[in-house]
Amino acid sequence: MMLFCPISQQFLSPAPGIKTSLYLWGRCDVGFRGGVVPSKCYILDNKLSMEDSQLQKNLDAAAKDLKDGTARLVMVYHDSVDAKGHSKGPDSKEVVSLTKFLLFFY
Repeated sequence: MMLFCPISQQFLSPAPGIKTSLYLWGRCDVGFRGGVVPSKCYILDNKLSMEDSQLQKNLDAAAKDLKDGTARLVMVYHDSVDAKGHSKGPDSKEVVSLTKFLLFFY
């Protein structure tokens, strides 16, 4: 099962040993909680984060990671959801609608 949600607070990495994949996530290469880093880390590239084709590639890769057991938690960043969250609030109708649209569209 995949859970998609906007993250508005600082990301706290999972406990050591939990396989995690982060796609276009800012500074996912920096260890948290004593050096814990995700299993896969694709650092945020602002140009790529705005490309719809990159979102499709990242969603496909995230789904594959879950299906083949590469990861138990995946997080995919896309600029449009982040920008809307900053302007309207993370729990706003607009963010929920945009997230649903992106998931349906892709």
